[in-house]
Amino acid sequence: MNTLQHPPDDLQSEEAKEFWAAIVSEWKIDNPASRRVLLTACECLDTMRQAQKEIEEFGLVTLDRFGQKKPSPAAAVLRDARAQLLQNIRALDLDPKEIKDPVPAVRRRKRG
Repeated sequence: MNTLQHPPDDLQSEEAKEFWAAIVSEWKIDNPASRRVLLTACECLDTMRQAQKEIEEFGLVTLDRFGQKKPSPAAAVLRDARAQLLQNIRALDLDPKEIKDPVPAVRRRKRG
């Protein structure tokens, strides 16, 4: 793996590192701006997975100090991280339609 393909050390999860490597190895992402966008996408993936774990552990609904149900803050974090992940994928001109799980098939969008 050349240095451009090697995932940055600050990525937390193996999934984000695999996502980085898969995108960089398949597409020519060698300029600093695109690499920064990809790094941000990977960070969003990590944040999204953390929020999913939080929701799995504590549920979508939590109780406020009055005992009333309210949405878990992790639900908003998950929503925002997912939206940012997709926005960054689009900024790289990749097609997010086939992305159920970010690591498998990502391809360039057709232009024209």
